[in-house]
Amino acid sequence: MTKLLARYSYLAQPLLLAVLAIIIATSAAILGQHHEFAEAQAKGKTITSYMKPGRHFTQWDGYRYEEIIDGGYIYEKSDSSIMADPRTGELRLKNVVWYPLYPALGWLVAKATGLPAHVALGIISQVCAAAAAMIFYAYCRRRYRPDLGASTDLGAACAVGLMLMGPFAIFMYANFTESLFVLLLVTFLWLLDLKTWRGWWCAAAVAAIASSCRSQGVLLGPILALTFLVQAREVRPLTRWACAVAMGIIASLGLLAYMIYLYAHFGDPLVFMKAQVYWCVGINSGTLRFAMNPLHALANVWKHLGYFYPEDWPRLLESLAVIVPPVILLAGWRRLNLPLFLLGGIMWGLPYVSNSLAGSSLLHSNWMSMGRFMAVVLPLHMILGYWLARRPWVAYVVMGMSAGVFSIFAYLYGGGVWVG
Repeated sequence: MTKLLARYSYLAQPLLLAVLAIIIATSAAILGQHHEFAEAQAKGKTITSYMKPGRHFTQWDGYRYEEIIDGGYIYEKSDSSIMADPRTGELRLKNVVWYPLYPALGWLVAKATGLPAHVALGIISQVCAAAAAMIFYAYCRRRYRPDLGASTDLGAACAVGLMLMGPFAIFMYANFTESLFVLLLVTFLWLLDLKTWRGWWCAAAVAAIASSCRSQGVLLGPILALTFLVQAREVRPLTRWACAVAMGIIASLGLLAYMIYLYAHFGDPLVFMKAQVYWCVGINSGTLRFAMNPLHALANVWKHLGYFYPEDWPRLLESLAVIVPPVILLAGWRRLNLPLFLLGGIMWGLPYVSNSLAGSSLLHSNWMSMGRFMAVVLPLHMILGYWLARRPWVAYVVMGMSAGVFSIFAYLYGGGVWVG
């Protein structure tokens, strides 16, 4: 036991970083919640559910996952995103757009412990964040060691720190799928790095689970198949292609299972895509035309430069999340292997197109949620971690500034502001 602890003692650092991030996120969100509650009382505003004690992480989609646990999925064909729950008559959103893995795990934890659904979801998020931090730290050390040498640990700590305490990292600890997805993602990358038959097939199984977690999980199948075709050169061509196809099929089984469920309950396996139109999300001729003109992305940044109020300036960073990631990926592509480069490019490109028209006049934003989507693109953190490891003093300044913005965003999130 002592030898085992000594062998993995280096994982204490990312675990402590995760605990620190959880403490900062929770404290800041509760403070923001209390401020919003006091202001609502003073002005006679409606006291919303997220202002109640213990519900500082249930805003926005967090409440939707809780609804799925307590009341299941609902959908009907109509021209509105809202419908009456056939069991209770309560007005609810058509929640089939939220994938089933996270609420299913929340239901299991709630049933096993007797905890409320929102508490069970929070536990899952924070445990997954800590586990993902340790695996990502070990993965970065493996990737950095040939180039960074003595600076390997600093680079890994910076990459993990940016993942845990980046500007949009609040979603890692709130009742969202971010931390669960990151845990699956970094496990997938670790298995690919083994370059063994067991690693390939286990990566396909992890990808299958990820495809039931969120829409970006569907990307892991093509990345796995292409990486296998390129790297498994010793395998005969026919066998290699057959295995790549099989891995791709396995990687989509989680989504396929959800589609079967939707067909059985609503008569249409694609309602999770059809319901996205209410949020102006999807890949269609309109989003493609808008996204393919880079002037639209630059104009989106320009119009946010004039914001001066605290609840507005997160929109500026969200707009920068549209154009900065591809610059970082192109500048640091030499530091990435094939699956990491593919992952970074596709995970930026898909939401760049599908979310190009997302948003509303209330949020004054196209590309809604791009900050949140980019927060889980691990290759970006790895490139920045490599650069910062070469410049220790800059690293400390950048990490301090990032933690500061993270705490402010957590405070704003606790007060009901969308910061992603």
